[in-house]
Amino acid sequence: MGRMAKLLTKEELAQGDKAPTIIERTILQRVPEGNQIDTAEYETLLLDGITCPDIFEKDRKFLEKFKHCVHMSFNSSGLKSLKNFPYMKKLVRLEL
Repeated sequence: MGRMAKLLTKEELAQGDKAPTIIERTILQRVPEGNQIDTAEYETLLLDGITCPDIFEKDRKFLEKFKHCVHMSFNSSGLKSLKNFPYMKKLVRLEL
């Protein structure tokens, strides 16, 4: 996966606030097509290399669904702030 974020499709643009954020889109793209994402299955979220300077409120709400996540990585993402970073009770390791 490259460092550039995928452009929004016409359908996503039409969704407005319902369109997925870069973080959500990155995670959803890694799920085999046609499968639903079961957030309870994920203990590790590797978001290395995505262009994500900020975590938005919508990102926080999406990431908080991963209640069993113990390791999250944002290496080489350009993240500038942890403002809006989700509360994740089980998170032990955060890589920036």
